[in-house]
Amino acid sequence: MTHGMGFLAIVVAMLGRGRLRWVVAISLIYGVFVAAGTALQLTVLALPNDIVTMLPFVAVMVVLILFARRSTLPPALAVPYVRGAR
Repeated sequence: MTHGMGFLAIVVAMLGRGRLRWVVAISLIYGVFVAAGTALQLTVLALPNDIVTMLPFVAVMVVLILFARRSTLPPALAVPYVRGAR
């Protein structure tokens, strides 16, 4: 039901390295790929729907291949939330 959005949120947090501007920029780039997929479905090209749906995920994998060595997960990403603990 979520179509892999949780995976992509972790990737965005990892590639953004905890910097808000990077996270926003990466999220906007991902949004452009999703919009391009929708636009490709409306064009005359006879692309199968599976390929168009797969386009943003392929873009994320390519970015991970290129930049994952220098990226780390923020330390608070895996910490469960406890109300009133702060």
